[in-house]
Amino acid sequence: MAEMSQSLQRQFDRAWKTLRQATEHCPDDEWKRAGEHIFFVPSRLAYHIIAAVDYYAGGSPDGFVPSKRLGVRWHTEDLETLPDKRDVLAYLEAARERMAATLAGLEDADMLSPNPFPGRGENMLELMVYTLRHSQHHLGQLNGELKMRGLPPADWC
Repeated sequence: MAEMSQSLQRQFDRAWKTLRQATEHCPDDEWKRAGEHIFFVPSRLAYHIIAAVDYYAGGSPDGFVPSKRLGVRWHTEDLETLPDKRDVLAYLEAARERMAATLAGLEDADMLSPNPFPGRGENMLELMVYTLRHSQHHLGQLNGELKMRGLPPADWC
């Protein structure tokens, strides 16, 4: 694996570790319950993070169906249809593997190739950094929501 890809993979591994821990810290009775805003549902936030990484790991915006993996869109208003923790953790593993394979296929020179996702940076390196920033943003929201519920947040890795 190229050096830049290895560096990015280590950062993604840290984000995955944090997300896995946050998911495990949330009890089942809180997992699908809304906070002060309908967006701040632990299941929704975790699912959104994973689906976004899965999307950007695909190499192209063409043909990606966000609800294909778990049968429901992450932004549904029907909280009961959101995935349970077991399904989210399984999707996390699948998306982790997909991103790892994407990164393994990028040589350092490939990192400067054009990014096929409009508005997410000029090249593949910027897309990967954007994807990490997006993940960390929503991980912060998830950790904040856990704290507001009196639950332990995930460790910063």
